[in-house]
Amino acid sequence: MTATAVDLRDLDQAHLLHPQHHPSDHADPLIFTRGEGASVWTVDGQRYIDGLSGLWNVNVGHGRRELADAAQQQMANLAFTSAYVGSSNPPAIELAARVARLAGPSLNTVFFTTGGAESNETSFKAAWFFWSMQGKPEKRKILSRSLGYHGVTMGAGSATGLPVFWKHFGPQPPGFSHIPNLDPDALEAQIVAEGPDTVAAFIGEPVQGAGGVIPPPADYWPRIREICSKYDVLLIADEVITGFGR
Repeated sequence: MTATAVDLRDLDQAHLLHPQHHPSDHADPLIFTRGEGASVWTVDGQRYIDGLSGLWNVNVGHGRRELADAAQQQMANLAFTSAYVGSSNPPAIELAARVARLAGPSLNTVFFTTGGAESNETSFKAAWFFWSMQGKPEKRKILSRSLGYHGVTMGAGSATGLPVFWKHFGPQPPGFSHIPNLDPDALEAQIVAEGPDTVAAFIGEPVQGAGGVIPPPADYWPRIREICSKYDVLLIADEVITGFGR
């Protein structure tokens, strides 16, 4: 390890709190300094294949000059404006329209977020708002699956079906329940047990990621769609990992 790497390691251990942090995991961390395509290099010059594409978000590889140039041009022109009530900006408008064209006629409205957990928190709020506007504010419960991963914020972490992410952060807020993985009958049984008039939505990853990269049987999602429609429950597809061609 070079002197520079040692200095960075010491500063990392002293000042940087990592997600899912445990000091022993960072006794000798990999400190990445650059990337090109699917490869990344550490401060010591070791090359690795970036198999996770950052955290499933470096969709087109590292070192893309055209992306850096576009970001630089936008920052030089206008660094930020909010999209809150009464405000907008051309890049957000144009990107929303482009995503709508690519997604198809049934997905024609876009709400931008900064990450997966925020996206799922927003989907829960959208479900609650929808049912409130339908005159059914009692439909509040969110159902999800064991082994599912939806983030580690309060609501998304409660929907996540991996107990390792709950330790030290309980009790979970009410209204979240987990069903056995890849079992449509379990979903129907849970909806009936909870009371269909109290269930807002079911959330699931098309292919489970952190829970083991588990693809479902071909008939799984059609059956889930059928059950949700039968009991008037919204279906939330968490495509944070699988979306946009990943």
